[in-house]
Amino acid sequence: MACSRLEAKIRLCATPLCDRITLAPNHVVKGRAIVARRRRLITRIREREGDSAEAWRLLSLFESTLAAFEDDLVSLMDQITN
Repeated sequence: MACSRLEAKIRLCATPLCDRITLAPNHVVKGRAIVARRRRLITRIREREGDSAEAWRLLSLFESTLAAFEDDLVSLMDQITN
């Protein structure tokens, strides 16, 4: 059973800071790789003159998720340096 976004956020907030600091860089690296792959896919679709609307929509979602991961990483780094 999939959890709601709120449940996921509650669980993330309950995660010890050390665990979050350990996981955050990996999430950013994986997120960047996903965004790069999606961009390459869109390029291939456009080269073949295909409909890339859905690919663009998914890229936008992945970019939003990546931004959240990056923001979380910055926040975590601020917490341990301040």
